[in-house]
Amino acid sequence: MFFCAILFTIVLPLANIARVPGEAIVRFDKGLVETSPGVFELPSSFSTIRSEFDVYGVEPLLRGKVDELDMACGFNRSYVLRFDEAKDVGDFIASVSLSPDVELAEPNYLYRLCLTPNDPLFTSQWHLPDIKCPQGWDVQTGGRDVVIAVVDAGLDTAHPDLNANIWRNTDEVLDGTDSDGNGYIDDILGWDWTDGDNDPTPTYFDFPGWPPDEDHGTWCNGIANAVTDNGIGIAGVAYNVRMMGFRCTANNSPGLINTTYAVNAMNYARLNGANIISCSWGGNSFSSFVNNAIQTAHYAGLVICAAAGNDNSGALHYPSAYDNVIAVAGTDHSNHKWTWGPTSGSNYGTWVDVCAPAVDLYGCDTDGQGSELYESAAGTSGSCPQVAGLAALLFQKYPDSSNTFIENAIFETCDPVDDSLFDEGKLGYGKINVFKALGRNEYSWPVLCSFGVSDSVEGNNNGRPEPGDTCRLTILLTNESPWSNASNLTVKVGCVSGTINFIDSTAEFCEVTTTDTVENVDDEIVFEILPMEPGWVTFIVTYLDATPPPYPQSDTFEFLVGFPLLLVDDDDSASYEDKYEKALDMLHIVYEYWNNTECGEPGGKLLNHPAVVWFTGDDSRSTLTSEERNSLTDYLTSGGKLFLTGQNIAQDIAGESFLADYLKCSFVSPAISGNMVTGKDGDEVGEGLNILTSLNQTSRDEIASLPGADTVLFYNDSTCAGIKYEEGDRRVVFFSWGLEGVIDHHAYSSKAEIMQRVITWLDSTLYGVEEEPVVADFGLHLYPNPASSKVTFMLPAGRGFSTATVKIYDVTGRQIDSFISEAEGFEYDVEKLSPGVYFYRVEGGKKEQGKFVVIR
Repeated sequence: MFFCAILFTIVLPLANIARVPGEAIVRFDKGLVETSPGVFELPSSFSTIRSEFDVYGVEPLLRGKVDELDMACGFNRSYVLRFDEAKDVGDFIASVSLSPDVELAEPNYLYRLCLTPNDPLFTSQWHLPDIKCPQGWDVQTGGRDVVIAVVDAGLDTAHPDLNANIWRNTDEVLDGTDSDGNGYIDDILGWDWTDGDNDPTPTYFDFPGWPPDEDHGTWCNGIANAVTDNGIGIAGVAYNVRMMGFRCTANNSPGLINTTYAVNAMNYARLNGANIISCSWGGNSFSSFVNNAIQTAHYAGLVICAAAGNDNSGALHYPSAYDNVIAVAGTDHSNHKWTWGPTSGSNYGTWVDVCAPAVDLYGCDTDGQGSELYESAAGTSGSCPQVAGLAALLFQKYPDSSNTFIENAIFETCDPVDDSLFDEGKLGYGKINVFKALGRNEYSWPVLCSFGVSDSVEGNNNGRPEPGDTCRLTILLTNESPWSNASNLTVKVGCVSGTINFIDSTAEFCEVTTTDTVENVDDEIVFEILPMEPGWVTFIVTYLDATPPPYPQSDTFEFLVGFPLLLVDDDDSASYEDKYEKALDMLHIVYEYWNNTECGEPGGKLLNHPAVVWFTGDDSRSTLTSEERNSLTDYLTSGGKLFLTGQNIAQDIAGESFLADYLKCSFVSPAISGNMVTGKDGDEVGEGLNILTSLNQTSRDEIASLPGADTVLFYNDSTCAGIKYEEGDRRVVFFSWGLEGVIDHHAYSSKAEIMQRVITWLDSTLYGVEEEPVVADFGLHLYPNPASSKVTFMLPAGRGFSTATVKIYDVTGRQIDSFISEAEGFEYDVEKLSPGVYFYRVEGGKKEQGKFVVIR
């Protein structure tokens, strides 16, 4: 089946793509006769072609030894033909393809290196903690039995951070002969097909505006497998496996990979013991010869990785789009697909398999001009060797495994990418996770499915946890596939806010499997809620002990304590709720959301809440049903505080007593024209408001305030658009138009400003005066995790602040330490901390980010 799948003839349109002038690769139906050493006779059908195109050279495609797999692909019948460079390659291919002696003819394609250079932004390798390398190295480091072959632009064999990891051909003797019989003389360190010698070290080419393209292979080798833990330079993902050095760039075109050379390098790698082939180059040209070399290598058990390319395109890109190749796309610091511009950034598509970081990647640099030994650059060229490095670690951990096993281990342990293209299936399985791939058989991974908080035993049993209640917590867990099942799991629950007193914070689970869920019904968490304002409380679930040990991660969930402002969505599924939620969030007002369409009218629930914001949107036939009016009547009679807003309300209930008795207004006229609403001078709510509404506000009602109520807003500076009144504890604000229609423009009053005026008048205690930090993931990394001596914090450039405050908490929420740093990378000594789980929060500017760290 394998041989049938790769022996075929394909005719492709010859686009204006890069190729070697005056060269073609031709597979004949049988091998050519070698009339003298190195001289091959073309068949008689080539007599006209020879003279028309001035064919002057014929040599075998493969220069090394040929085995059965090569013969199955027809490589023993494939040759590079050289002809007059002034002749058109496409015309030559067309003529050759007509010969009855030819099975396949292709240009000698040139493939671009997938590198986009940029200036250094980091002093450290942010991508290593991003793909969880430090944790993965706790499980497995590299060894000398695994070999990566980077088919690229060469390898600086003298580089101090690479030399110790370079593969040595121990079967070859440096004596001027092919002592190991593999077809290459003195190939101790690999091969240079560009110059045809045994030194893969690149020649230094300096092109203005670019780092040398010949550095590309050295850079990729450094990312994959720089010597690690040697006290100098950088670390490689593979952590000290070995690497074969190949130079395959086109002659006099260092930025391009030559098809002939690449095919030879892949064949050399397969025949000389490589486990992984890494290709950080490509283009849109399908080459049967490259494809056959790849399929042959995969059939022999190698893993092949290739960069997806940097064109920000979904078009097929080769060799990454071939079958049995791990196609590697790129991500950025924010875990999105890396994009640099309209035509620059990672490629994508259903042919992509995985992702890895693609920006600000430090690799090794060829020191041909006495320049720096390391350089930072971007591109899927750097993503690809990270995956090759992970494959090497997996081969080291599972030495007897198949390449399919290695590939599945990478695919099954990827993390999601925060990008819509990932949701569309165009970024493969996601971003690689070195720790998951290596640790899934060493660790369990319990995760939280759901939770329940009950105040029925020691609380007031009203269904809502409140200050003073003692509550019981049950959590429902499962174990993430494909990690090992967890036995005898201990779970600890904590809270950072300090408003919770835990009476019993741990629970035991006998078995947590990947196929079922389990709940702590017989061992509940018990806690007391201390005095606090109504709000959301965040709990932290940490997994302390199990067999095998749990993956060092934590889950969080939040629940509402007390009864805050209630936001009632009565817009008949018009989806205006985000307008109100955004305004309340900007004001830092805690609220509970209620959807009448999904949950029914709130009824007596209103009585528990200090204030209610109720919006009806564009509804015109049943803005407030009789049931809803009855609920609001009960609420307002008890002294409630209501902000009601919506088009058509006054017209719809004009004949109902509720309008006059509880909204203190009368209906005057429908469909008021215009789009301006202004505030009444001197009014606490309306003073200075200048409101621009959208054109969808076409059913605005004119109303008139009744005795006891004040007009707060006007349409077009004349007719009443809103009222307010106070009666005992009751307070009501009613807008006869929809707040969702406000256009937030700097020249006019915003929804948040209007909401602030209303809420402050209804109940000023609900309004958050202090501006709180924005909780956001701004790219903070911490490693190693777990840690035993020191942890390193890494902050990205462009984070928007220069000074960071770090606070450390234990799982009870007690702050145990804090410090300030102005550096991008800084260390923290954890030896003074007792073993356990800790939470750290880093604050800078108006941003904050928190994560967990496990101390052993």
